[in-house]
Amino acid sequence: PRQGSNVPDRARLPGLSCKPEHPMRLNASLGFQLFLVAVVLWRQLLKSNRVQMFLHRSKIAAVVFQWYTVYMVGVMLYMMYSTRELLVSPGYDRMTQASIDANLCCWHNLDNNITCDSNSYVSNTCFNTTGVFTDDFQKFKEPLILKNWLKGVSLISQLFGLPVCLIASYHVVDLLVLPGKKMAEEDDDYKHYHWKPPPRLNWLLLVILMPTMFSVMSMRATCRLWAIFTGTAQMDVGSSSGIRNIEFALESADLEMAALFQFSTVYAFSRICGSILAAASFLHDNSRESQEQNQHREKNAREYSKTLQLAGFLCVWGFVTVGIVRCLLNVAFAFAQVRLATGTMPSTNTTMPSSTYQDMVQKLEWQKL
Repeated sequence: PRQGSNVPDRARLPGLSCKPEHPMRLNASLGFQLFLVAVVLWRQLLKSNRVQMFLHRSKIAAVVFQWYTVYMVGVMLYMMYSTRELLVSPGYDRMTQASIDANLCCWHNLDNNITCDSNSYVSNTCFNTTGVFTDDFQKFKEPLILKNWLKGVSLISQLFGLPVCLIASYHVVDLLVLPGKKMAEEDDDYKHYHWKPPPRLNWLLLVILMPTMFSVMSMRATCRLWAIFTGTAQMDVGSSSGIRNIEFALESADLEMAALFQFSTVYAFSRICGSILAAASFLHDNSRESQEQNQHREKNAREYSKTLQLAGFLCVWGFVTVGIVRCLLNVAFAFAQVRLATGTMPSTNTTMPSSTYQDMVQKLEWQKL
């Protein structure tokens, strides 16, 4: 302890400050969601044979710029970024209780309009003159205390995300992409752009890749929660409740994006089933029928296929549509909450006092909505 003070050294950590964190972490979720939108648009564009012919001028570009390659590389990079935050910087598994208490005290000081730096960190808002936590601070941090066994389970469970992504990527390459390329080289229509997946394979890729999305978004959401429990999330919003609201909103947005991908996978799987059932209507031995009978049968088969794909899966289309709309609305509400909590109007660049917007957030209760 410094001279004239009975406060222990652990309560005085030099360099600790309530400065806003790097914007990359705050915008990571939005950046990855924009990446997913770009992948979806690129996937649609790659259905064009002209685009595929242009890419297949180069053997490397033909496979590197396929949408499934871009997606898998992006997911792995985002997974590595989240793993780094989880284990390295700040490394939630290596944080001592003293560091966590110091961060939470910084939040507590923020609520009492006290600047948290190396000189003013020690204050009566967290510690009394004997170095014991004050009752107010103890009550403040009590909801944020995690049991050691729960910490271990949370951290270990997230380590399985990387193997999941690697296994799913291997299955995509070994079971779908390479066999599909081999079959395309023997087909008259696909031999000039053999890395292009046919429609059914395109849908099947979404189904196989679904676990990768859940793994990476689950890890990202867990990082958000750990930033709250350890007090490492620092933003210029004027109160600890504002910081928590932002982190909870971004955590909700991450999980909603995972759910959105799940609904998209249900749609993809139903398209696969519909195409197989529709194709079955054309499998008929018509060698003994006249040309007029064959034309009539083909007409009926096409009508049956159209009815089957539309009306037969109507309940699935309704389920997917409602689910996707719900996910998109929740993501929009989450980012609206972030903009309100940071004190910035979504439609303008003007700012107002953070406390005003914080009151609005608490009244609107976006999470319950």
